[in-house]
Amino acid sequence: MSGIRFNTLRRTAAAFLSAAAVLLSSVPAAAGTNTEKAAETAAEKTAETTVEKNAETAAGASGEFAEQIRVQCEDNFSRYLKTGDPEDLQDPSVCTLPSVRTAGALRSAASARTGLPASFDLRSSGTVTPVKNQMDWNTCWSFGTIAASETSILSDLGRTFAEFPIDLSELQLAWMTLTAPDASKTGLNGQNGEGYVTGSSGSAAVLSSSSNVTAAARAIEAGSGPVTESEVPYKNREGYTAVYGGSDLWYYPADGDWSVPEDYRFRRAYTLSETRVIPADKVSGRNAVKAEIASGHPVDIGCYLRKDDTIYYNPDTAASFCSRAISNHEVCIVGWDDSYSRDNFNENCRPDSDGAWLAKNSWGSELSDAPDRNAFGITDENGRKTGYFWISYEDRSLTDAVSFYYDITPDENDLTEQYNYLNAPATMKLTGSRKTPAANIFTMDGTSDLTAVSCETLSGGASVTYEIYRLNSGYSGPTDGTLITSLNRTYPYAGFHRETIDAGANGQLKKGDAVSIVVSIRAGDGSSEIPLPYGWTQAFADRHNANYPASRLTGYYNGVINPGESFVSDGSSWTDLTSVIGSVSSADSGYYTFDNLPLRIYVRQSEESAGSDPTAEPSVTPTAEPSATPTPESSAAPTPESSAAPTPESSATPTAAPSVTASTASYGPAASEQAAADRYTAVSVSAAPATVSGSAASGAETGDANRPAALAVLFAAAAASALILIRARRKRKN
Repeated sequence: MSGIRFNTLRRTAAAFLSAAAVLLSSVPAAAGTNTEKAAETAAEKTAETTVEKNAETAAGASGEFAEQIRVQCEDNFSRYLKTGDPEDLQDPSVCTLPSVRTAGALRSAASARTGLPASFDLRSSGTVTPVKNQMDWNTCWSFGTIAASETSILSDLGRTFAEFPIDLSELQLAWMTLTAPDASKTGLNGQNGEGYVTGSSGSAAVLSSSSNVTAAARAIEAGSGPVTESEVPYKNREGYTAVYGGSDLWYYPADGDWSVPEDYRFRRAYTLSETRVIPADKVSGRNAVKAEIASGHPVDIGCYLRKDDTIYYNPDTAASFCSRAISNHEVCIVGWDDSYSRDNFNENCRPDSDGAWLAKNSWGSELSDAPDRNAFGITDENGRKTGYFWISYEDRSLTDAVSFYYDITPDENDLTEQYNYLNAPATMKLTGSRKTPAANIFTMDGTSDLTAVSCETLSGGASVTYEIYRLNSGYSGPTDGTLITSLNRTYPYAGFHRETIDAGANGQLKKGDAVSIVVSIRAGDGSSEIPLPYGWTQAFADRHNANYPASRLTGYYNGVINPGESFVSDGSSWTDLTSVIGSVSSADSGYYTFDNLPLRIYVRQSEESAGSDPTAEPSVTPTAEPSATPTPESSAAPTPESSAAPTPESSATPTAAPSVTASTASYGPAASEQAAADRYTAVSVSAAPATVSGSAASGAETGDANRPAALAVLFAAAAASALILIRARRKRKN
C-alpha cells in the first residue's frame, strides 16, 4: 500500500477522533451516561495507540536506515585502512548494471550493443576535440569530464569540430567543484558553508586537491557549468608563462592567481540532462561502454597512470596495464580494438588476453602549439606524440565509466530548486525490500511554472516514479497536499536523470507555496533504493594526513542538511533525514559528512517575479561557440596526476627549471561584468504538524443530549477501523 494511502487513512482516523472530541465536549456534565464514558474511553485509547504506533514506525524507519549507514561507514573505512586510499571510502559496487530481470524493458539498450565492430575510433567522425594539457594541477577529472561532454554535444548537434569548434572550460568546472559557494553573493538559503573546504586560501590549495568524475558531474547537476573556454580560460590571471626547451615551448605554470570569480558559479552554456554510469569491469559492461562510444558519447573513466612509471606503462607502445585495483588518474575513452595485442604491454606486467581501449589523455600533444604542446602518447606516422594511449580491457584500476548528455538549447529562464552544493565524490545506497520513497520540500520564492524534475539512480534498469505535491498549509509531511503531476520512467543505466514535464495549469506555483518532489526508485532486482551523497570530514583529513604525510589531503567536505528539507520513508511514514543521520552510532561515522537527497525541481519564473527578485536574474552563457578556426591537438607540459589522494599528480613542469615571465594576457571577459545572482536557490522549510478540525453539530443545540455521545462512539470506532486497516495492510505488505 502506498505511503499516500497510509497518510490518507491516518488523516481520516485523526479527523474522526477530532470530531469525537468535539462531540464529547458539547455533552452537558449532567448527561454523563455510560455511552458517553464508553466513547471517551474508546477515543482516548485509539489516540494513544495512534501516537505510539506512529512513533514506533518513525523510529523503526530511522533505525533501519541509520543501521545501513553505520554498516557502510564501517565497511568503507575498513577498506580504506587496508589501502590508505580515500577513494576506498566509496563502495566500488554501489552502481550496478541492468539485471537479467530488466532485460525485456531495456531491449532498445540491448539492441544498441549488437553489431559492434571489432575496432572503433570516434576520432574518424570529426567530433573528438583536441587533446589539452592540465599542466601543473590535479585536474585530470575535470579534463576527462569536459572532453566527454564536448564530443557528446557535437554528436547530438550533428556537427564536427571543424564546423563548430566547441571549447569548454575545465578551470571553471574544477574551481567550482572544489570550492564552497559564497553564500553572501549567491543566497543559498540555509546551505551556507556547504561544499569543499581547503585548509588554506589560494589557487594551489584548490587545484592541487584531488577529486573525481562523480563530484564533477554533481557540480554540473547543480548548474555549475559548463561554460566556454573564452569566458574562463585555463591560465593564471596575470598571464605568467614558463618556457621549456625553446621559445615555442611554453605553458602556464602554477604561479599567479588561478581563481575563478564567483560570478561564474551558476553559469552554463548547456544544461545537463543525463549521465550514464557503467561498470566497465565485466564483459557486459565493456559492451555497454562500446555502445555509448559508438553512439557518439565517449566516457570518462578512472585508471592508474604515471608518466614516470615503467612497471604498468610501456612508453614505447603507449600501452598501459595495471594489475592493482587502485586509480590515480581520469581520461576519456574514445575507441577500442579487440585485437590489440597483449604483447604491446610490459613483459613483466601483461594481461591475459588481447584487447584495449583508446584513451584521450590530458597531458598535451605534439600535434598543436603551446600551451598544450607536449610529448606523450601514441606516435603517429610523422613521428609526433598524439596524446592518446591504450588501456587493456583487463586493467584492474579501471573505475566506472561515465557518459554525458546535454540539452543543447537550454532555457535561460529555468531555475533550479535544490539543496545540493556539496559536490560529493561518493554515494551510499539505502535500500528496502518494499517501496521506500524519498522526498525534498521547497518553498517557492516567486511566481513560476514547473518545468522539470531530476533524481539520481544507482542501479541499471531502475524504474522511477516522480510525484510533485503542492503541500497544504501546516503540512505534516511530503505527501500532505495536492498531487500536481506524476510520471514513471525506466533508465538503462545508473546516473543523473532530468525529465521535462508539462503540468499545465496545475504546475503554476505561487510565491510561498511549499512544494515537494517525492521519488520512488525500484532497482532491477525488485528492491528499493535511495542515493545518499557523502564526502570525508576534517577529522578524516587530519587522520589521513597524520598517517600518510606523503599524500596529504588539502581539504575536506562540509555537508549541511537542515530539518524540514529531506525525508525518507519505509513505505508507511516519513522521517526527516537529519533524524536518520543523527541516530547513526558508529566510531567511524565522524569521518563522513552527508548531503541532502539529490532530488530537484526546475521552474520557469515569471518576468514579474524575475524582475523583483535579485536571486532570479538569469546569467546563462550563450550556446554559440566562438567561430575560430579549429586548433590542432593541444599539447604542453605533462601532469601525471591523481584523482585519489594517496598519489598526488606529479607536476607537468619539465625537470629543467623554467623561466617565468608575465604577459599582458587578461582574464576572460567577465571581470567587469555585473555579478550574476544565484538563480538556483531553495528555501529551508520546517514542517509543521497538520491541523484537522472536526465538524459536527452540537447536541446541546438540538436538544438531544445523548446524540453527541452516540456519534462520538461511532467516530471513535471509525478511527479504530482505519487504524486496523493500516495494520492489516502493513502485515500483508511485510
